[in-house]
Amino acid sequence: MYDKIKARAKEKGVSIASLERTCGLSEGNISKWNNSKPSAESLAKVCRELGLDIGDLLELGDPTSEGVDNECQR
Repeated sequence: MYDKIKARAKEKGVSIASLERTCGLSEGNISKWNNSKPSAESLAKVCRELGLDIGDLLELGDPTSEGVDNECQR
């Protein structure tokens, strides 16, 4: 997840440190997201700032696609 955020931030010309400040996160917080799960609120702030869709970032894809438990669609 961190790598995708870092790549998008680079595309936008924003450093990770600047992104963390803008989103009200502590320094180094985003870099930990490859090994830990961010809160939904923190993730939403970062995605909003970078213009990312949370589903794309998490690679959720289409819930009707093969391999996805149909229980989620009910």
